[in-house]
Amino acid sequence: MDFDCQKATCPSGKPPILFLHGWGGDKESFAFLKNWIVDRDLWSVSFAGHGKTGEPDRPMKVLDFAEEIEDFVCQHQLFGADLVAHSFGGRVALIALSKWPQMFGRALLVGCAGLKPKRSAFLRLRIFVFKIKKWLVRMKILSPRRLQNAGSEEYRVLSPVMRETFKLVVNQDLSAFARKIENEVLFVWGEKDTATPLWMAKKLNKLVENSSIVVMKNKTHFCFYEEPARFALILRCFFV
Repeated sequence: MDFDCQKATCPSGKPPILFLHGWGGDKESFAFLKNWIVDRDLWSVSFAGHGKTGEPDRPMKVLDFAEEIEDFVCQHQLFGADLVAHSFGGRVALIALSKWPQMFGRALLVGCAGLKPKRSAFLRLRIFVFKIKKWLVRMKILSPRRLQNAGSEEYRVLSPVMRETFKLVVNQDLSAFARKIENEVLFVWGEKDTATPLWMAKKLNKLVENSSIVVMKNKTHFCFYEEPARFALILRCFFV
């Protein structure tokens, strides 16, 4: 499958940087960094089902996305590229780094997803009720309309194949992959991130031996948008 990709070039000779966007984003998610990062080749992609890249013909797992990135790196001779990834892109990066460590340099993962969330008793109850409703619908006891408002808005707007992809993605715990990573990793996190809470950064930091954390005070899951100049400075200092 072909990616919708873009490249910003410079003649510095330093390793390129490959950007992996979050779920619902595309190759433009990190485009603003071109104003701050002028001494590197910058590459970005749109994953399958995102941006102008067509949807896959079957549901994809995180490993499938990671293998697509491996193919992309080989196709464009980006060996040794540093990675910058947000949220879902972080999931892909965790697998890619664990499976092909020699293919990449360092990685900056911001609001990285990949760990199972802690579920409250109320949330567990909602999930249980939803499963009961699904069973009742299959048994034709309940109208399918009763499920129309189930799930997040992000989930409800997806096509059938992307819904299945979304479920495969969010239900996989990537702790085992994180433990195998040897590359140097910097986790950048918004202090007030609710999508991937700060405890996830601390756990990932323990799982990835050669890693550290930078917390952006009072920022959220999109801290790199909220304070772009500081994020760019962190990136430059890490990849110096």
